[in-house]
Amino acid sequence: MKNKLRVGALLLTAVMLVSGICESAPIVVRAEEQTEIEQEALQTVNGENVEEKIAVRSADTSEMVQVYGEDIEFDKTKDWDDHGEFNINLTTEEALNSGAKVSMDVLVPENAAYSGIIKIQGVARVGSNWTWTEADSITELTSESFGEAENEYRKAAVTFTFGAGVEADALAQFTLKFAGYQCDYSGAIYIANVTLTDGEKQENGGNQGETTNIPVAEKTDRQLVYGKEVSFDASKDWSDQGEFEIGITTEEALHNGAYLTMDVLVPDKVEFSNCIKVQGIAKVGDEWTWTEAGNIPELTIGSFGEAVDGYRSATIRFDFGDNIENGAVKTTLIKLAGYQCDYAGPIYIENVKLYDKQTSGEQPSQPEKPALPEKDPSIIDNFEDGTCDDWANGGAWQYTNSIVNSVAEYNSSKMMKVDLDYTGMGSCSWSEAKLENKFAKSFDISAYNLLTFDYYYPAAMSGSKIKIFSNAGINKEAEITEVETLSDGMIHAKAQVRFSPTDKGLADLTIGFVGVNTEFKGSVYVDNITLSQYNATGDFVKITATPKAVGTQADVSNAPTQVKLSDANAGTSATALYAYLMALRANNQVLFGHENDINKMVSSSAQEGDVKEITGSISGVYGIDSLALTGAELGISDAKEALNQAVAYSKQAAKQGAIITLSTHMPNFTNEKIKVNADGSYDFTACDFSEAKDTSNNCAEQILPGGAYNDRFTAYLDIIAEYANALQEDNIPVLFRPYHENTGSWFWWGSSTGVETYKSLWRYTQEYLQSKGVHNMIYVYSPNGPVTGAEEYLTRYPGDEYVDVLAFDYYDDYSTYPATFDDSFFKNLETTCQVVSGLAAEKGKVAAISETGVRAMKKDGSDYEGLLVSGNPIVGHNWYQEVSNIAAKCDMPYWLVWANFGDTNFYVPYKYNETYGQELINEFIEFYNSDNSIFGNGTNFYGNMGTVKGMTYNTAQGYLIAPFELAAIKEETVFCASVKNAQKVSFVVKNPANGKEIIVEAAKVADSNICEYAATFTAQMLSEIGQADTATVSLVADGNVLATVGNISLGKDKDKAAANVIDNFDYYAGSDGLLQSAYTENSAGGCSSSFTLSADHKADGVYGGALHYQLNTAKSEVWTGQNKTLEDLDLSAYNAITMWVDPDGMGQKLVIQLADDSGEEFEVYLSDFVKGTEASYVTIPFSAFKGKKSGTLNTAKITRFAIWCNSIIPEGHTGDWKVDSVIYFDGIEAFTADDALLEQADADGLIFTKESPIKREDPTPGTPTPEESKPENPKTETSQPEAPKTDDSKDNSKASDSGSSDSSAEEIIVNWTEVQVQTTAAKAKDAGGNLNFVSTGETKVPAAVLNSIRGSKVTIAFHSGNGLALSISGQSLKNVDLMGPQNIDLTAKRDGDRITVKDTGSFAVPVNLHVAMGMENAGKYANLYRRNTESGRWEYCGSFRITEAGQAMFALICGGEYRTTVTAEAVKETVVYVGNGYIVKAGDTLSQIAAKHRISLIELIRKNPQIKDINKIRQGQTIRF
Repeated sequence: MKNKLRVGALLLTAVMLVSGICESAPIVVRAEEQTEIEQEALQTVNGENVEEKIAVRSADTSEMVQVYGEDIEFDKTKDWDDHGEFNINLTTEEALNSGAKVSMDVLVPENAAYSGIIKIQGVARVGSNWTWTEADSITELTSESFGEAENEYRKAAVTFTFGAGVEADALAQFTLKFAGYQCDYSGAIYIANVTLTDGEKQENGGNQGETTNIPVAEKTDRQLVYGKEVSFDASKDWSDQGEFEIGITTEEALHNGAYLTMDVLVPDKVEFSNCIKVQGIAKVGDEWTWTEAGNIPELTIGSFGEAVDGYRSATIRFDFGDNIENGAVKTTLIKLAGYQCDYAGPIYIENVKLYDKQTSGEQPSQPEKPALPEKDPSIIDNFEDGTCDDWANGGAWQYTNSIVNSVAEYNSSKMMKVDLDYTGMGSCSWSEAKLENKFAKSFDISAYNLLTFDYYYPAAMSGSKIKIFSNAGINKEAEITEVETLSDGMIHAKAQVRFSPTDKGLADLTIGFVGVNTEFKGSVYVDNITLSQYNATGDFVKITATPKAVGTQADVSNAPTQVKLSDANAGTSATALYAYLMALRANNQVLFGHENDINKMVSSSAQEGDVKEITGSISGVYGIDSLALTGAELGISDAKEALNQAVAYSKQAAKQGAIITLSTHMPNFTNEKIKVNADGSYDFTACDFSEAKDTSNNCAEQILPGGAYNDRFTAYLDIIAEYANALQEDNIPVLFRPYHENTGSWFWWGSSTGVETYKSLWRYTQEYLQSKGVHNMIYVYSPNGPVTGAEEYLTRYPGDEYVDVLAFDYYDDYSTYPATFDDSFFKNLETTCQVVSGLAAEKGKVAAISETGVRAMKKDGSDYEGLLVSGNPIVGHNWYQEVSNIAAKCDMPYWLVWANFGDTNFYVPYKYNETYGQELINEFIEFYNSDNSIFGNGTNFYGNMGTVKGMTYNTAQGYLIAPFELAAIKEETVFCASVKNAQKVSFVVKNPANGKEIIVEAAKVADSNICEYAATFTAQMLSEIGQADTATVSLVADGNVLATVGNISLGKDKDKAAANVIDNFDYYAGSDGLLQSAYTENSAGGCSSSFTLSADHKADGVYGGALHYQLNTAKSEVWTGQNKTLEDLDLSAYNAITMWVDPDGMGQKLVIQLADDSGEEFEVYLSDFVKGTEASYVTIPFSAFKGKKSGTLNTAKITRFAIWCNSIIPEGHTGDWKVDSVIYFDGIEAFTADDALLEQADADGLIFTKESPIKREDPTPGTPTPEESKPENPKTETSQPEAPKTDDSKDNSKASDSGSSDSSAEEIIVNWTEVQVQTTAAKAKDAGGNLNFVSTGETKVPAAVLNSIRGSKVTIAFHSGNGLALSISGQSLKNVDLMGPQNIDLTAKRDGDRITVKDTGSFAVPVNLHVAMGMENAGKYANLYRRNTESGRWEYCGSFRITEAGQAMFALICGGEYRTTVTAEAVKETVVYVGNGYIVKAGDTLSQIAAKHRISLIELIRKNPQIKDINKIRQGQTIRF
């Protein structure tokens, strides 16, 4: 049947958007067979009949209308260069049908050619509200889309099709939007032959059935949008307020034509201009695909009806097209945006209803889902009988005070009042008091899956938790929902836990009240404890995969019969396990591991873990942690019982084939939770995961031999030894993985511990355990991933003699909700595996993925702890199989995921019941069935390996015990180390400030329980070597350097900032290395960051800090950050911190983070600020920091400061997003902000000022002077704070008056007597400064001149012309012995980019080279190279960023032939020491040669590997530097 439409004022109108003037032109309307547009039904416009203006004809350029009435020029740099709306005044008096189309020709001149794409969007405005309704797709036209030229134009036909949105009401307007995608088109664009064709109306009857709108979901309660008032920016066309979740979901996919309706309400007295736009979005399918409604309703003040109960309402509708058919609706959202709108106030929605369009007779597919038999809720207790005597004290965890319960009247109801007292427990992150009820009769929960109760608590308990326990398999943290604040200030919420129904009755119930770092003392209330049902149909899937009866069997046929291990006395179980892992590697098979596999589970029906319940087998590797050995992870407070249970679990797993691996979350041994028993032994049962994250007090330094807490540490190691030996009795080996993720900042053994101290800790641990008879351990080293190179991985590597397995920890993190799948993890994982596996192969060792898993952000935005129950981004990608495939490909025989602690923290799927399971369950079963996956029932390890011989390392090995990195040695000090397999042991102390070094011979300590050596660094030695800030101490055994600690201060304390200063970058002695030792990087895959000092970008003082960061992502949010550990910094006397920040304009998420002694992290974001490029002081009140766990920042104990950069991908960007940029910081310190300043805070609580908010007479009290901060062995960029300019225009010598500096002029020879007169006078004035002399001939600086400036602030510079000078600073000579040098030859000349400096060997004093590179090169990089006379190659010496004056500066070690280049960026080359070498003469020793050339003996040995015996060098031998 044909539809007849009345089409009103069918005109094409070019809207002049700026002036508001409209011009009309006729269009062509074609009659189509399916729709008849009756010409006689046309109306008039302004009383004029328009029928004659509309003609039906073919395309004719005379009928063309130019779009926008003017030429268009697109911006090729943009992905969506939008030129606004172009109005076609196309209207109807009746609604159209779904499928309606608007067709037209688009024309461009015949000679038009362009790159990129012209995009055209068609928009119908429907109904009296002119609801924005987009066509189903956006047309894309390339240059090739247009046909052959006709009448001087090329044409492309386009059609815009509309869905059900146009059925809502009559068509009020039709517009086009033209946008360029990386398009360079410039010129006129025309349209012609516009045709409106209605869609086919669906008739009733026939095979189609009747189409009806079926309500499928609703939410009728009134909701305040965003939970707060909104305020639009009237200056913007799209003032976006962000997303607001409505919460409407479905279990099935909807049909094309589904729509959502709701009432929008505003207060009755409100007035506003222009309109509020409302966008509707559905998240559809397992990928949570963003699906926008086809229309955007626009609400003016006239859209709202008469006031009812103080509010005016407007009903709006969102129509969805066929994209809604792609899966169930996971959630629904709206976005509010103002169009030049000045509305400010609350906006509410209510009566939200979702309708599906279905046809009678259609049978929608119903996926099989678990269903419970209907059953009314059952009340366990509502306390209306006035008693709670059956609720009794159920024990406690880290809660030492009383818990008292009684029935009280509150909020018009009887309920259980619980009196709690957390006094003295503020440092505990989990203090739990329990109430338990053992029911006289069990409750039947076979048809229940939800337990809830009303929970009332004061605001002081915000952030607290509820834990629920029961014999029926419930053991989880409750979800706190429906939170509301009552009139008396108390908070009312619902506490609920979901569980799996079971035939096992609920015989008991325990409620745990968990305080989180609180000192709260007071009452909470519990009421209406109820069993009920929740709709679990959307959470679980039917189990369709079937596990093999017997898993894949490990092939051990290629096992070696001899292996090399770090333990010289490794037992047969250890050697067998190592050979076994090598066999798996050779046969391309991989063990799957799971932490706490048999003793932690989600499913209430699982007896030995979720993995076994799913597959029939436990995992191939069973992981257990030292927290289980000491009780915390097993919930056991008796130390002996805990250890016995840990041993029992491990033997139980081994009996079923699993390999055992032990990790450690040791407590900080200075922590007060460690208790001393009456017999002097130590109790660690109160220590949990949070104590491992206590980074205070330099724990590692205090637990090594001789340390104050060594006895606590060894007591803990004794527990590990007892565990290992208990397994050794049954011939069970252990993969021992201590001190993991050591390159991160979160554990005390991580970045807050120095590199060498970490190595000493590892080596001592192994040495101690072996002394206790532990010989069944294989030692696994596992820093955090990802890694991109060997050097990065080996930073803290303890050494081949101490490590057996090279591994790493790396998680697949999704930090947004909902998240979409991103395969970048797999790419970074494979890269990391290749690096680590390659290193293992080089070293003849095994490699592994020691810890991994998926961590997805939860809906409530809480920290991600494992998988989601449903809606995981990895669904459909069999993540487990992909990881296993990468491991196999990279020769890694095992990998492990973390534990299933509960349904809010799990890493493998689980069963809901016998028929249904978590959404990844079928993929996991497929992974179990694969040919290369080995589980417990297929390991074939125990009893099958025969005898494997063990070998070990016999070279000298050991570790430093004292001193530590960053030590200050001011008096006689004893150096200590543990060394074995060595005949001669010594300590080498080097002062880089003057090149001196002292070798201190060591002697073995008698009666030591370790192989200890000691040596005394005497006061005389300390005096001889001189003061330093970055000295090093090396441990040398039989000529091999075993360890080196750096950044040692000699003869002085470390320079320290004021107590309130977090960092001002002036206390690192000008050393980037010292700065970088204070910060630790933590980055996502493909990202990196580092801090360096900057003399050019600072607020005050000598240096600022340059944060160079790189981000690289396809779509997931990635991050990089720098963390600085603070020793319980007390800032409680202040209320804010301030910092100077020079932003980079990249607009990434810049996060400032503080952590306190609770371990919680508190953050503020500066993302908007870094969109600009103007430096400002940023003041952050402590109250502006928001805790990740909703806690309160304890400013009395700040433990960590961090700066993070997270990726923000610009809207419309396609492809990978990469950022490589620098942000500068300075003056990060705490202060007290006054009220006037605090009143300037923006909505985020931040204050931005151009001047420092700290007012003081001395702008930088305590800041070192430039000379004090000057580097001792400077890099070229910072080698002289005030370098002499090389323009030769200023000269203090009389000799300079007699001639020009031009190289063609007469030679100018320096009068050294006159020079010494001037230097002596300048030194006497103690004024400092530069003395400039012109010397175009021979320039040999006498020792007398050097002595005349020694130790002063005078710098002498010798200018040889053509923008070249060499200088020597008096400060740099302070600790230099000038008795030896007679003359320092600085004769030099410059010819273009070539520089020649007289080559007389290494200079005996520090010399700087200054080169004028030209002001036009300011900001670029000058690069210096030296010609190697032996090889003829130009060797790279370093780079310097050219100053605004066009100057560059380099430190020179020796003369020679040099050349310079200029590049936009610093070249990425390795600096090569370019001395010509030294020919050994009779009587020379290596120590003498090293001292003469200002290089340490250790470094000299390293650079000359051809020297096998440092005591034997021959005359004529070449020594390289």
